[in-house]
Amino acid sequence: MRKKKLSVRIYHFFTALIGIGIVALSLFVFFHIQKIEVSGNEYTDSNSITELITEDPYGTNTLYVCGKYMLGKGKSLPHLDSIKVSIGKPWVLKVHVKEKTVSGYIENENGIFYFDGEGMVVLKSNTHTIDVPLIEGVEIGELNLYESLKTEEKEVFKELLEATRLLQTQEIHADKVVYKNNSIYVYYGAVYVNLGTKVSEDQILQLPPIIEKLEGQEGTLHMEDYQRGNHTITFKKGEIPPDS
Repeated sequence: MRKKKLSVRIYHFFTALIGIGIVALSLFVFFHIQKIEVSGNEYTDSNSITELITEDPYGTNTLYVCGKYMLGKGKSLPHLDSIKVSIGKPWVLKVHVKEKTVSGYIENENGIFYFDGEGMVVLKSNTHTIDVPLIEGVEIGELNLYESLKTEEKEVFKELLEATRLLQTQEIHADKVVYKNNSIYVYYGAVYVNLGTKVSEDQILQLPPIIEKLEGQEGTLHMEDYQRGNHTITFKKGEIPPDS
């Protein structure tokens, strides 16, 4: 009788073990990643995101990868604000990323370096791929991907960054933001906006309707005193910044 009970227990044990094995194998096969859909990326290569989320030994399973990112254990890249992972079909992984906003770029003999509003290099390219202004007029040190731009002219560069950030907020697609002759200039076609040494939101807010009215003209728009309570804005036709 005891032997019979023992045999039944052994039978149930192995049956359960086989059942667990079948379920585990089914999960492994059924949820094996066959396709990854990446969205939200404008300047980040989709392949680099795919490689990032599948790089560990269990990264071929949709349940594992999704669970890892839901628990906040998934890896990211310095220029990404967030990565959200979900499952479409059991074998399809959906990845939505939010990139840091690109504010401007610096160009030298090594390439084009795009940076965000805090001055971190988020992209290096050999061609112009993003419609943001070129920054000129300050000496920048060595440029490296995912590192902050370095300069000894910290206060000036801070104002240049603020100008690019505000221009991006107002969706003003300027050509350049330049520091020269102790002033910050925004180049918009043949219109040159002199913002002075300090950039304010009030100045930038005035630009869209004014620039629209000045389309087709060339000259300098003087706004350097606007932030000091003087709301007079003058446009000097034909005047261009020194050395332009």
